[in-house]
Amino acid sequence: MKAPILVLALIALAGLAPAVQATSQTTTFNKSFTFNNLTVTVSGTIAVDTTAKTVSGSITITVVNSTSGKTIFTNTIPINISFNANNGALFVLEVPTFPTMLAISSNVAGGSTASTTFSVSKTPDVNHDGVINIMDLAAIALNYGTPNPSADLNSDGIVNIQDLTIVALDFGAPVIFA
Repeated sequence: MKAPILVLALIALAGLAPAVQATSQTTTFNKSFTFNNLTVTVSGTIAVDTTAKTVSGSITITVVNSTSGKTIFTNTIPINISFNANNGALFVLEVPTFPTMLAISSNVAGGSTASTTFSVSKTPDVNHDGVINIMDLAAIALNYGTPNPSADLNSDGIVNIQDLTIVALDFGAPVIFA
């Protein structure tokens, strides 16, 4: 007789315990940017799981020559990234375009309301080692004040604080090759 009472007590206690659920938010986006006579469109759907601390989904990148209207690049990239120490995910999608490599920087905030931001520049992974780090920051700093096009990440004609800022904002981010 003690067994049924124990079972009923456990069932009652289980009913009082809060249910543990994964907190997942899905974000759909479609954004376009113009950079160096190119129209870059970033679209897709990602899921931000704050319990598992992951970001997953797919991102489609399309690059069109703004003058001719010709598509010069299109690809869909699967994303599966763990959160960083700031409870979000930072990554750079590197897009092979001629004459330079473009980068789409993404910052996914994983708080109570998931948000995703994107920006486009030349790749801040200046030395192409797969991560934005001190070597990239040093490469930009060494060209500060010059018109060096490989270090002029925003293509404004001069390497300046804006180019250093691009590297600083993406510092530590993994590079995903599109």
